[in-house]
Amino acid sequence: MMMRFGISKLDLHEKLYCKELTTEVQIPYWTDDSGKKHYLELDVDNIDYSVYGELNYECIYDKENGVVKLVVDNFFDTERTLNDIDFPFKVPSELLSLDDEAIDFAGGYITVTAINIHNEQITLSKKTSIASREYVIKEDIDEDLDVYNDENDVYYYNKLCEEAMIYFGDFWITNGGYLNSVEKQFTFTMPKEILVAYMELYSYAGDENYEIEYSLQDKNGNKVYFDSKGNIVKSGTSGARETWKITIDNPYYQDDRGSGVCYLGRPDLPKEHRKYYFKTVKYRVGSIESKSNHTTEVYGYLNDSCVMGGSYSLGCKVESIGNPSINTFNAYLYVNLVDYRNTHGYIDIDESDVDIVQAGNSFDMSGKAYATYSTGTTSNLLNDVRIGILLPEGISIQEENIRLTNYDGEKVELASLTKQAYTNGRNMWIIKVDPEYYIGYYKEDTDRTSGFLDSIDNSSTIKFNITFTTSSSMTNANLNSDEMFYFTAKDLQAYRWAYNYYKEDPWDLNENGDTTDYLMKSSDEVKMSIVTDALVINVEDNISMEGEGKVTSRVGLIEKIEDVVTYSIKVNNLKSGTLRLYDHYIAIPKKNSVKDSYLVKESGTVGFDMILTKGVEFQGSDIFEAFYTVEEGLGFVDIKDLDSSKWYSSSKLLEQYTWSDITGIKVRLKNNRYVYTDFDTTIKIDMKVKSDDLEIVENCMNKWSSRVNYIFAYSSGKVGGYISTAGCGAQTTKSLVENITDSGRLAEDDTLGDPLDDTPNTYDEKWDYLYRWKLLLIMSSIVSVLMLFKIKNQI
Repeated sequence: MMMRFGISKLDLHEKLYCKELTTEVQIPYWTDDSGKKHYLELDVDNIDYSVYGELNYECIYDKENGVVKLVVDNFFDTERTLNDIDFPFKVPSELLSLDDEAIDFAGGYITVTAINIHNEQITLSKKTSIASREYVIKEDIDEDLDVYNDENDVYYYNKLCEEAMIYFGDFWITNGGYLNSVEKQFTFTMPKEILVAYMELYSYAGDENYEIEYSLQDKNGNKVYFDSKGNIVKSGTSGARETWKITIDNPYYQDDRGSGVCYLGRPDLPKEHRKYYFKTVKYRVGSIESKSNHTTEVYGYLNDSCVMGGSYSLGCKVESIGNPSINTFNAYLYVNLVDYRNTHGYIDIDESDVDIVQAGNSFDMSGKAYATYSTGTTSNLLNDVRIGILLPEGISIQEENIRLTNYDGEKVELASLTKQAYTNGRNMWIIKVDPEYYIGYYKEDTDRTSGFLDSIDNSSTIKFNITFTTSSSMTNANLNSDEMFYFTAKDLQAYRWAYNYYKEDPWDLNENGDTTDYLMKSSDEVKMSIVTDALVINVEDNISMEGEGKVTSRVGLIEKIEDVVTYSIKVNNLKSGTLRLYDHYIAIPKKNSVKDSYLVKESGTVGFDMILTKGVEFQGSDIFEAFYTVEEGLGFVDIKDLDSSKWYSSSKLLEQYTWSDITGIKVRLKNNRYVYTDFDTTIKIDMKVKSDDLEIVENCMNKWSSRVNYIFAYSSGKVGGYISTAGCGAQTTKSLVENITDSGRLAEDDTLGDPLDDTPNTYDEKWDYLYRWKLLLIMSSIVSVLMLFKIKNQI
């Protein structure tokens, strides 16, 4: 007689790496009257150990002591997978003479351990008991069903986030027999402390749908009764009902994949039932497939009567329909409340287009920190997230240069940025995220778009983009992202068998006072060098005046409203190579401009509105083109992230705006084409004072610079980052203020005087005009006579 049992779903996660993975099975045995143990015998040649196919392993089989070990060297799992180990056993030959006798094999257990990247032995799966089995010695066996006990440690995190569901654990169902089982009835029972809102149910491919009988309990664990009108009533009330039935479809009906699970959640229930929780769930399946393993997960909430350290059990009863001779199984899922939380997550860093940065320039790095869907942790929810970045002296971060978003690009608030000195001239920069922002799992999906399970806030991710500023006086430095970026949350420990973690917390990022905690860290190797001799392009700005104004110390003094301020930027290469990217941002200064350290700057006095007089002009190499925006209130971080739909070519702009509406300019490579040759270009931008601004006073000052993001590839590598120009300014003068005031008076004079009367002239008015002309002719004649008389007297 042959039989099988399997181990499935070892809760492996993204990027799990073990130097050695060991699965140890203590084989179940039967003890005879003399006390001798008879172990089930293993068919070593037919073990099925697969992860996306066959896996190479070493099998160590101690037949005498009933122990088998499967050892895998350098186990690496890049995705969360379903891992199956199928063990074929048979009753030992010395027991075959006990024909038709029932023998109970018990005492088996399974343990999965590993050696991690730090040479530590860790336990991936606890010493899980294999339920005792009673076998009748026959030539063969139709079904070999089992449902296993399980337990799960849970951190009561929904006291922090009320909408967050907890993963309670799962029931593991197997049929190791050669034939499908007979019809089975499952009954799940929940204690008052476990408020189940969602669960998976085993489904058989031959069943089109399932009739589910259920009862409910409220948030306090009280059983719910309804009368015929749908009103809640007390137990014992005439007509009160405590059970109801619904029908749900089987998504695996006639599926070539075989059996699977179907989903039961509160959105499946009548509307008046959805505010309550499952107390019992009962249904029947046509069969449980042979040689199959299935897990059914359970999710929900804990009520307020739960206490830390408490243990609460959910029951699963499996009965055979039509064959009372087959045992009824009772299994339990134990939920243990613990006072610590650990989570499985990652911090990934995006690839960079640049590997060299000139000291004194700035550069961007981006990535994401996220929690994963994991069944092996006490919590799958994070808040009060901290991202730590370890940097050498000379590299710094400013709050305005940190951009946090969720997966969909919606802004996430920054709580704070602090710096903590560390060893060897390094500093730990700590980014704290808004503690009210949660990432991770689980949230009920009331629209049932993803099997009832959503991530919190539509995201399990915090995305970040950070601009790093380097000092021009710093020495050469090499950066590697896997030694820079760390990730945790307040009072959190990284789950210790994550692929990559740091086995101490000398900065106490999670603020629990313990510097031996584990941190999640980057496993990506994005490398960058900060060097002092990588100046490959030159970007210089200056200012000139056209009109009566003049320039003093890079500041244009504006004398008349007609004066034109020309802001010029010279761009040329200093080394031979390829210009791959050039995005240059210029703001047109306004009174309401956002002041930052990159575009429009603080001047120490009030600013004034300047307007563009015409489009950008280019002199020299024809490699650039200009785009314009009319969006207001943009600092550098905002303007560089501005959606492409907000940038206009000159022709598109003038279809609905004028040059005076422009607030910002972006100069880029023409048609985004690389430049392979030497280049020398001057960018010219003409501006003047907004002439109708009567609030301008003497000595108003605008100060601004521009900023370019570039990539230049040459023999030593790809140099890039941000270059800020030195900057220029424009200042109002007394003469300008008087000029604007006079212009304002003239404008007022043009609008004053007698009102215009457009009534047609009357007869009298016409004769009045003729009289005036007649008088003018007479006076002219008199003047002529007098002049003639004077001339004659002089003669």
